[in-house]
Amino acid sequence: MNKIILKSLIIGLLFASCSPQPVDEKQELSNRISYLEQHMYSEDGLLIREHANELISKYIEFAEVYPQDSMAPEHLFKAADISINFNNVQRTLTLLDRISKDYEQYEKAGLAQFLKAFVYDNQLGDTATARQLYEKFILENPEHSFVEEAHAAIRNLGKSPEDLIREFEAME
Repeated sequence: MNKIILKSLIIGLLFASCSPQPVDEKQELSNRISYLEQHMYSEDGLLIREHANELISKYIEFAEVYPQDSMAPEHLFKAADISINFNNVQRTLTLLDRISKDYEQYEKAGLAQFLKAFVYDNQLGDTATARQLYEKFILENPEHSFVEEAHAAIRNLGKSPEDLIREFEAME
């Protein structure tokens, strides 16, 4: 009887060790993100738009599935960074808002605030909202390295490139 139990136990252990291991979905997602980060550009340095869009989606998916993971805000920030370069304003603003609201302690939360003002200023041309957002950024992040850029942006709101060139030339 003990031999039968022992054989059954051994056979069970063999089947258990041969059966496929459960897939670590988080690791699989992280691996896909790493792959896309490494393959976002072609060999000649051109952005592969499909890879970049998939990467944005994977970053967002990671943050939605693992919101408490320390990489969640970093992935959202990277998604916003790519999105801002695609001029996808609504997606960019949504991502930046999410960082500011959900990850206030994240080291780049202040930069996310600055970038939101930048998008309103440079991509939407909404200088009134941009001014409010730059001022809020300065008030809430007085020691941030981008405070001077925010002050400069406020000074230059609504000015055409020609106006800026004339001012620069006048300063010389």
